[in-house]
Amino acid sequence: MAMLRASYDSVLCADTLEIRNSRIAVGCYELEKQDGSSGTGGIGPERRKGCVWILDKQDLKPLSVWNHESSGVLDLRWSGKAEDMLILACADGSVRVLRHSESTLEVKHTLHLESSLTLSVDVNEEAADVVLSFSTGSVRALDLNMLKPKWQAEDAHGYEAWGGTCDSRHASIAFSGGDDGSLKLWDMRCSADLGPVAVNSRAHQASGVISIQPDPLHDNGILTGGYDDHIRFFDMRSLKRSAEPPVQLEGGPWRIKIHPDDPRYILVPAMYAGAYLLRRDDARNGANQICHYGGHQSIAYGACWMDSTVDPLSVATCSFYDHAVHVWSAKNRASLDEGSP
Repeated sequence: MAMLRASYDSVLCADTLEIRNSRIAVGCYELEKQDGSSGTGGIGPERRKGCVWILDKQDLKPLSVWNHESSGVLDLRWSGKAEDMLILACADGSVRVLRHSESTLEVKHTLHLESSLTLSVDVNEEAADVVLSFSTGSVRALDLNMLKPKWQAEDAHGYEAWGGTCDSRHASIAFSGGDDGSLKLWDMRCSADLGPVAVNSRAHQASGVISIQPDPLHDNGILTGGYDDHIRFFDMRSLKRSAEPPVQLEGGPWRIKIHPDDPRYILVPAMYAGAYLLRRDDARNGANQICHYGGHQSIAYGACWMDSTVDPLSVATCSFYDHAVHVWSAKNRASLDEGSP
């Protein structure tokens, strides 16, 4: 069971959110058609627009907003080198760096990389890398400090590259997953022309791979989410074999967010199925569902842990067409501690 604690209307369609200290950054993306209606696609003239909200995590009070009338925000990350910096993956094929100062958000850098959509962004704080994936199927890495290209795989995937992920345990390693159904491991010290180090072309039974997360419980482990509605567990040393039993959900795991202090807990926004809290043990036994949140009236894309000392399992999630940000937590902490549903 889950209990709603607070909510906020983001006005535009909300698709990503990240927390840093007392602030939640919410990214939004919307297509405005010529007749003034909004949506995500269709025939006829359309204009992309987006925004970023900075909300106070205590009461979701808006602290500042940045609006962009020609491009939406599809993913974002706080920069690890400076807590007031946000890195945005934008729908015009660019990456933007925003600086938050008191009540303002201003663009510090913009780098246009492709004419397609920038679908995801991830940051490796230790190696100062930014990894981006694109709707063309390409994956790129930038130097975080200089915001200059340092590595690219133009044809990483045959269709959309839904996710590109850094691995802080292995500074030169990146993972990518695509709509072609493949999961790939790359060594960014080598030219992408040499190909990936390892490939699983059917990581999710030929369904698209949409989210990837290094596994802090196992040094060489990774978790992936796919359009087959499963979370799967792999070992990067043997990428073609499952390392643990998969977890079946009722929707596609758009993001996988592992608890920053207790890696046994996993938060998953599962698109049309709402959001899930899962719990693992220290052995390789997969994960059990401990809480499901069905309070969203639309597609749940974004999620983050609230970093709360009062309630360690308090989370925030956001949903698309109803442009809603919800803060919620499990009702029964005792059952969570015992690992029961």
